[in-house]
Amino acid sequence: MAVLMTVAFYVISFDVMLGPLVWVMTADIFPDSIRASASSLCIGVNWLCNLIVGVAYPLKLVSETSGKSAEEILSEYN
Repeated sequence: MAVLMTVAFYVISFDVMLGPLVWVMTADIFPDSIRASASSLCIGVNWLCNLIVGVAYPLKLVSETSGKSAEEILSEYN
């Protein structure tokens, strides 16, 4: 339960503090003539990077546990 509360606290903190910063920064750093296109490109790259991390993390760092006993799984993580 403590792990879930810690993750929830992290997500809420990020969403309140640093999460919206990307949207504000991309709206302010570009001149008016290219603001819409540049912001769209930055947000698209942000989503693409999030997708890559979200797909690559389980494939690379989470081991397969189907067909293994609890002892085998624990020995892999210890």
